[in-house]
Amino acid sequence: MLDIFFNNLLAVIGTLFATAFIMMMKGLKTRLDSILNLFEKIKDGVVGLLKYRLYYNCQYYLRIHCIPIDELSELEVLYKKYENLGGNGKCKSLLEQVRTLEVVTVEEFEKRKYRDIFRKGGKHES
Repeated sequence: MLDIFFNNLLAVIGTLFATAFIMMMKGLKTRLDSILNLFEKIKDGVVGLLKYRLYYNCQYYLRIHCIPIDELSELEVLYKKYENLGGNGKCKSLLEQVRTLEVVTVEEFEKRKYRDIFRKGGKHES
C-alpha cells in the first residue's frame, strides 16, 4: 500500500517538474524570439543608416566629378558591410559610378570642391 502511494506521489512530482520545465522552456523561447526580433530591427536600422551614408556620399562625389583615394576605400568598406547585412543593389550602382571617377589627392579634391562651390554661386551641400 505504501509502495502505491510513493509511486503515485513520484508520478505527480514528475508531472509537476515536467510541466514546470515545459513552461520554463516556453518562456525562454518567447524571450529568445523577442531578442531575435530586436536584433532584426537593429540590423534593419543599421542597413538603413549605411544605405543613407553610401547614397549621400556617392552623390556628393559624383557632383564634384572626382574622389580622394582614401574616401574611395572607405566607401568600399561601407558598401561591403551594407552588402553583408543584406543591402540591395541601388547603392551598388551608385558605387560603380563613383569607381569610374578620377581618383585624386586630398589637396586636389579640396581645390575642386571649392571650385564647384564658386561655380554654383557659393551654395554648397556638405
